[in-house]
Amino acid sequence: MGLTPFWTIVVTKIDDDRTEPIIVSGRQKSPRDLFEHLRFTRPLPGVDMGLGEESSRVDLYENYKVAAAFKGTPELVASPTDGYRESGLPEEAWSEHDECEAMAKELVRRGLKAENVSTGGGCWAVHIQLNDKDALYVTTWPDWAWSLEREGEQLLAGHWATSDLKRSAKGVKKLVKGLGNIVA
Repeated sequence: MGLTPFWTIVVTKIDDDRTEPIIVSGRQKSPRDLFEHLRFTRPLPGVDMGLGEESSRVDLYENYKVAAAFKGTPELVASPTDGYRESGLPEEAWSEHDECEAMAKELVRRGLKAENVSTGGGCWAVHIQLNDKDALYVTTWPDWAWSLEREGEQLLAGHWATSDLKRSAKGVKKLVKGLGNIVA
């Protein structure tokens, strides 16, 4: 019998798109098992922990959903080249926040209005507001990836399959230019 797989899930509230997502990692048989285990690890609004196990599970499923699940042990995000490391931190201290901050600065340098934002659970993303309804989010895990959202609902997503900051920033710029005709 092998080890129980390692999962990372992104959990969001079903009826409230403005609530920050919850990121949970751990060894469970499936993303669903990790999701159900969530009710034992932290208090969740709308989930009555004083009820029996079956009722608490029903409350959890009525109020929250798994937005994404990733299998495997998380890998460290690759650091951008030293030219982007203004913090002076050693490579092992480089964080997701630092990665996204460097990407946001590179995108601003390329003429985009980008900012580093917290997505909850210690996670970060670069936010680019395309218009009053549409936003693009760029993240670093496991490589540079993007998500196009309309009023908080994901419409499209993809990735560049590289941790190279400059190459991915160029891809973001092209993507935003191409999306301009679609979403604007």
